[in-house]
Amino acid sequence: MGGVFFLSNSAQAEDLPVAGGWNWSVPMYSCSVTFNNQWSELGLCKALKDNSLPLADYKGVTVYFDENAIPAADKLQFKVQNATQDGQYSSNDGSETMSITFNADNFGDDQVIIRVNLQAKEAGITAKIDKVVLIKTDGTEVDSECTADWDIAHSWGVTAESTSKVTTFQQWGQLGNWNNTLEEGYAHVYTFTFGGSGVAEGDLQIKYTDDSAIDHFSDVPAGTSFSYEVKETYTNFSLQAKKATEVEILSITREAQAATPPIELDEYKEFPELTPGDVVDLKIIRTFNVGWNTISVPTYLTPLYIKKFFGANVKVYDFIDYSDGKLNFSEMDLVSNPTNWTIDGYKAYLIYITDTDARALTGKFTIYGATVRGNADENGFVVPGGTYDEASNVTFKGTYAPLSGSDLSGSYGVLADGHVKKAGPNAYVGGYHAYFTGIPAAAEAKGVKLVIDGAETTGISQVVAAEEVFGNGAVYNLSGQRVDGKNLAPGIYVRNGKKFMVK
Repeated sequence: MGGVFFLSNSAQAEDLPVAGGWNWSVPMYSCSVTFNNQWSELGLCKALKDNSLPLADYKGVTVYFDENAIPAADKLQFKVQNATQDGQYSSNDGSETMSITFNADNFGDDQVIIRVNLQAKEAGITAKIDKVVLIKTDGTEVDSECTADWDIAHSWGVTAESTSKVTTFQQWGQLGNWNNTLEEGYAHVYTFTFGGSGVAEGDLQIKYTDDSAIDHFSDVPAGTSFSYEVKETYTNFSLQAKKATEVEILSITREAQAATPPIELDEYKEFPELTPGDVVDLKIIRTFNVGWNTISVPTYLTPLYIKKFFGANVKVYDFIDYSDGKLNFSEMDLVSNPTNWTIDGYKAYLIYITDTDARALTGKFTIYGATVRGNADENGFVVPGGTYDEASNVTFKGTYAPLSGSDLSGSYGVLADGHVKKAGPNAYVGGYHAYFTGIPAAAEAKGVKLVIDGAETTGISQVVAAEEVFGNGAVYNLSGQRVDGKNLAPGIYVRNGKKFMVK
């Protein structure tokens, strides 16, 4: 009551109070209450169930009555007490608001309050409370809550119920500001229930901020109810108006539950069936190195997400063409358009990582709500692509599954130190990497060079010997025995000196 939303009955459910909404003009609920007896009391602060209010932090409380149900003067009074029942009393004057300023002299040495109640001076008094706010010592207001539950907030002898009210939003006004840290594998499901004819398309949207300060938005569809699932740690989860609007909100619930597992894109496994246009959660499981990497993923990434996964100082390069032993790339802009996609599905890129704490270096990261992009095969499923230079017949080609041996004959790759290498008979490249095909055999004699925006990159060009490998695919068990890397039983293995697990 009095501005709180009760969650559905679940072991992990929790009360969801209104907290920090901006430009919502009226409270979510009004509390209709009847005081059945003389001296019946209605608790005004649920927080007092577990904590006291320190006078160092709070200086008063205000009750706002509905303009159509204001109790007559001197029928109600505040009862504010400490543990020894010392405190203050103050009667209403018949106006639409009722306030009290705490006097520290009345609360003894402990200087805390354990009870903030509204008390009837005679039986049969009725009132309708729009909202209750606690006033902090710095003057800011904090939404409080009235309740008839004695165990929660010291009420007795009252009958109270909440009724929904129409909430008015200014454009971009927000209701909410809920925050939470989520364990991996769990999600928060918010469910909004609207009264009347519900909401119209385009009036409201969900807004939240993830742990990398990236804002997420999702339109609330037309209708009387809407559920939204958040699968990552977030702040400022709010219901936001895209234009000035009024809506009757009957309830808002939030429930923690096991999240639907993301689709895993493992560099050592075959590509799962994905269809272009689907919106899914993708967990990328592959090795990235500090230094040079290739990348190809079946979705797009904006600069904000690229920096989220690969570090603030990451650089991304787009393949332009090949000429006379030079692989020409252009550095992509990660500053001017931070919310426009840079890495596109069905393409391949060079990516340079310098931040040693980049989350991609842990070997996995999850893209929530990824839109599957790319060309489809005859069955409608995504297939890897790349960038083709028609003049030279060279392709920078992505991989969505591991390749080795003859599959890579004549191709070239880029190692973490920037060296361009030709594939040998034991060459291996995992899924969600990229490699070059079509480079003429004559290039081996003088080497293949990376060129960024017209300049050869210092220290990364090299004359390569024929048949050098750019990723040895040999896999060994922990006993040092070589095993078939394409048919691995669950366990721990070693490839290129690094351990990896097959589940």
